[in-house]
Amino acid sequence: MRLPPLLLLVAAVSSLSAQSVQYKSAAGVEYRAQADTGAIARADSALRGDARNVDRIIALGVAQSGARQFREAIRTFSRGIELDPGNAMLYRWRGHRYLSTRPF
Repeated sequence: MRLPPLLLLVAAVSSLSAQSVQYKSAAGVEYRAQADTGAIARADSALRGDARNVDRIIALGVAQSGARQFREAIRTFSRGIELDPGNAMLYRWRGHRYLSTRPF
């Protein structure tokens, strides 16, 4: 069964809009997050079971980073820093994600 062109266009646009823009290059090219392949959902579920566990916060941020969800990962690592401001790994990971989004 062939889908009408308009339906294909709507599906493509809704897929793009679900993937947030992470950064724009100097040439104006938008780089978008990828869809979750399950790693983010698993890490998020584990974190919900133990919301103050810094290792699980890092695991969620790393999973988000793996799907190029850099801005989401920055928020996750920032949340971890609020819980444990002396944890250098949280700053390290967050710093790398800031580099990924190019806020120079």
